[in-house]
Amino acid sequence: MPVTIIYKRNQCEVRDSAFIKFIEKPVITITPDITLCIFDSLFTLTASVNGGTWSGQGVDPNTGIINLNNAGEGMKTYTYSFQPNTSCAQTQTVNIDIKTQVSICMPDPINRLVKELHHLHCQETFQPLAFGLE
Repeated sequence: MPVTIIYKRNQCEVRDSAFIKFIEKPVITITPDITLCIFDSLFTLTASVNGGTWSGQGVDPNTGIINLNNAGEGMKTYTYSFQPNTSCAQTQTVNIDIKTQVSICMPDPINRLVKELHHLHCQETFQPLAFGLE
């Protein structure tokens, strides 16, 4: 059912009508807290509802792509803002810990390989090395 507005002044009358639709606030979920390796270069933040903007160190506000090198090492907080200054306004934050240590940045099998090679390099005499990637 439309809402009608009538404005009268002296002999003039203006009428207009409109439909008003009430909408539910969307439920927004974003990328969960995570630890990343700076050597990955880029990481894309995601949100379940499009149309918001991202803020934080090294992030593109429209795409949510973080340049990890620009962000730098350490704990960073990123905020997703959806329809600010409206009754549907929402913000969500995610914490991302950006690491530079090689031991943290490598997958476990590769990390084990590097440790084995380092151990071999540090020995005075060569000994056969046995390892396997699972």
